[in-house]
Amino acid sequence: MKHKFCSALSPAVLLALGTIARAEAGGTRVPGSRLPNVLIGLGLIALGLFLFIAMLAGRQKREVVVTPTGLPIPMPLIPLLFLGAAGIFLITTGPPDTYVLDDVRYALRADSASALGPAKDAHVPELLTLPGTVDGVPLTSVGGFGGSGVVEVKLPGSVKEIRKDAFKGCASLEWVQRNGLDEMPVCIGDGAFRDCPALTGLAGMNRIYELGAGAFQNCAALEEVFVKGGSDQSVEIKKEAFRGCSALRKVHLPCVSSLGERAFAECPSLEQLEAEIINGNMYKNTFEGSGKVVVYTDSDWTVAQAHKAGVETAPAGL
Repeated sequence: MKHKFCSALSPAVLLALGTIARAEAGGTRVPGSRLPNVLIGLGLIALGLFLFIAMLAGRQKREVVVTPTGLPIPMPLIPLLFLGAAGIFLITTGPPDTYVLDDVRYALRADSASALGPAKDAHVPELLTLPGTVDGVPLTSVGGFGGSGVVEVKLPGSVKEIRKDAFKGCASLEWVQRNGLDEMPVCIGDGAFRDCPALTGLAGMNRIYELGAGAFQNCAALEEVFVKGGSDQSVEIKKEAFRGCSALRKVHLPCVSSLGERAFAECPSLEQLEAEIINGNMYKNTFEGSGKVVVYTDSDWTVAQAHKAGVETAPAGL
């Protein structure tokens, strides 16, 4: 009898040991709830059916829309098809699982992971080091640490995106480093480092292809920005990207696809901008409230845009 009892407990013991091993590895997976998606999906399908019936009862029942392929579709079918497809997509596509590792929450998909910020009631350390893989998938996106007391951030080379407001308002943040290849392009979202007055620079992110609106706004300690580029990798700079960077002296952006309004406004220390604008504009307020700026370029278009913005130009390489 005793033998049978121990045998019955064996699976439970093994399960407990497995749980302990998983805990020692530092991670816990929480499956995402499908219920919200199912409810919204059913609502969209119901709305599509309602509009379909309403249009059949109205004048639209005889109207036909011809698609670009020449296929005629009765008007009442359009909302049913679109809303029905959206509803089915939501029902069959559940939200990503959540994974907690070292007090940081992650969203897990089949081939990538996104850092969501600290777990509930967790303290963000001064040195925040994020892993290259989370439960077997690469970490590609980071966000959710705004307002924390982090001082230094170390990211893996797999990160392709620093999301909107990722580190906004981190008053003590001084340095962000991405390990691995500098050549991996990265997108820095709107307000990602806004109001980080102690931030002095980034490492391992020389290939930036998009700087969101206000990405470095009010980063008062930032002195120099160097971004590699060329005709094959242009940089999109959105409005107010560096507004209020009072210590910013030099910016190297060799290939700019667009330059937003007030991108370098209120930068009194800014002296040198190395850039080539391939199809964007400089606005009259691009350097509003800044010091005497010289744009170094060999592009006639960039020279014309710089003069329109009221700044001087000089040949590149001087």
